[in-house]
Amino acid sequence: MTQQPEWGIRFSRFFLVPQRVILSIMGFFAILNAYTMRICLSVAITELVVKKNHTDDDGSTAVCVADDLDTESSSGGEYEWSEELQGYILSSFYIGYILTHIPGGLLAGKFGGKWTLSLGILSTAFFT
Repeated sequence: MTQQPEWGIRFSRFFLVPQRVILSIMGFFAILNAYTMRICLSVAITELVVKKNHTDDDGSTAVCVADDLDTESSSGGEYEWSEELQGYILSSFYIGYILTHIPGGLLAGKFGGKWTLSLGILSTAFFT
């Protein structure tokens, strides 16, 4: 084991929290950020599409009564995507999420977890 230089010992006296604790907290927030971005598309797709009334088996349309307290009208988003297309969009995201674990593990073995996690979060933020 190598000795820490004198300046490193003097410098480390000023920090109250050990570096491994700070690193683990940063790792926690990185993983929290990754999971938050993973569910963003599922939440956002409900506001992207135009809301439709559903028809029951007997032919009646289920319509919710307007809320008296609601002052803003919202008809939903601007895209008229079918439920099947919405399913394709969500499933393609999650299939890509699953398939990138193998290359991510190989890259983490070669370059280290710090760079792989950073690149993964950056690419998720960019492509989502």
